[in-house]
Amino acid sequence: MNQLKEMVDSGIQGRADLTTLSFKSQLLNITDAIDNTQAIVSKVARDEGFNRSKTVKLLGSDVVELGIMLDLIATTKLTKVLTELVEEREEELLIGDLELINQIVREHWLNIINKLREQQKNTQKGVPSDKTKVIYETAEKLINNIRNVAHQFTALVLAVINKKPPLTVRMVMDSGTIHKVAHAFYGDYERADELLRLNPHIRQPNFIERGTLLNCYWE
Repeated sequence: MNQLKEMVDSGIQGRADLTTLSFKSQLLNITDAIDNTQAIVSKVARDEGFNRSKTVKLLGSDVVELGIMLDLIATTKLTKVLTELVEEREEELLIGDLELINQIVREHWLNIINKLREQQKNTQKGVPSDKTKVIYETAEKLINNIRNVAHQFTALVLAVINKKPPLTVRMVMDSGTIHKVAHAFYGDYERADELLRLNPHIRQPNFIERGTLLNCYWE
């Protein structure tokens, strides 16, 4: 299991380390790595040769447990790398970006909670035993821990969002480059990149036409 964890962590971290990419591309790389990890269980379940092995017999419950373990490993790593991403890029991340990050993390943890609830439900179908009791109680502890982790991540994201000035919409009064507009809005040419991030619809930053409405931070 340690080797499996190292493999999953390494795969996700490798995608997260591609910091030269744009935020959206970096996030897509990370979530793709998570999806690839979760696909392992499906491959194991469909591998008839493996399931017919004389030394290894996989039950349906084994596949479910493997899936939950992989989800826990992958989502724990996902939360870690996205926490680092938020902390390292909080100045450039837009409120929409932060909300998307939080949504992704919460959805992955919710998916695990749903699987654990299903596992608990299945343990109650048969005759109660010490084993089913342990499975149920372990799942309940995990669910509580997951809720705490998800809550802490949301609190981090909200703290970063609350640091940002409110957004407004302003009209460009004179046609020109995005740098000229940044100087007109903020008195600072260097905030042109910020305007581009706030206005991804801009296709020609070298000519912003007079009368164009742009998102910007209220100063």
